[in-house]
Amino acid sequence: VWIAEIPADQVFAMYQEAGDGALSAGKLEAAELCYRKLSYLNEQAPQGAFGRALVAERRGEQETAARLMERIAPVGGRGYGPAHLWLARQLWAAAGAAANETVGQRLQSIERHLTSVLAEQPKELEAHRLLGQLYATTGRVRQAVEHLVQIAERAPESRLTLAQLYAVLGQQPQAEASGNAARDYFQGRLKEDAADVEAGIGLARAELFLGKPEVAVEVLKQGWKNTQDERYRAELAPVYLS
Repeated sequence: VWIAEIPADQVFAMYQEAGDGALSAGKLEAAELCYRKLSYLNEQAPQGAFGRALVAERRGEQETAARLMERIAPVGGRGYGPAHLWLARQLWAAAGAAANETVGQRLQSIERHLTSVLAEQPKELEAHRLLGQLYATTGRVRQAVEHLVQIAERAPESRLTLAQLYAVLGQQPQAEASGNAARDYFQGRLKEDAADVEAGIGLARAELFLGKPEVAVEVLKQGWKNTQDERYRAELAPVYLS
């Protein structure tokens, strides 16, 4: 079958699949060739630029990657959802190191990128998670709750943050229910893998939130005994002070 006989959308999908496969395999030159072909086949489609940006990122060419992403996902615009999400992640990771006068601008950009994602993909888990964190960080607790509630079933580790936010709002029954759900989730993970440090620390924090500091201490001590992971020791000091 000559490629000219294949419908254009199928040819496009073939090159995209080949590019994604090459990228996953670390074959960056092959991936870039496929993504450039996508842009040649349809210069209006964002997938080509997005793929080339991912290749640039893998090569350590962060500025090139960001420039390509910004081209297809302008701040405040209805661009390509995955590119908006990529840019939001990058801005969030860099927000803590930004000068005070630029932090507010970065947070506004993150919010705009994430709302653009949700405008196209209302159930996008990471967009809801990041927006929840952003709103919690900036004191918009009710808005944070609105987003974290939507992902609690799919991302049960978020239930502890949700419990803390409910407590801030004075909604004690919801806070206790979310705290118990978080504890049960982390306990389940530890039963499956006693070396799961994040689960151990999550469980300790849930117990502390539920007013059981002595149980939290025992969880952390047992975690240290099982893994010798320094994160457990770092977590013990604030528990003792609580």
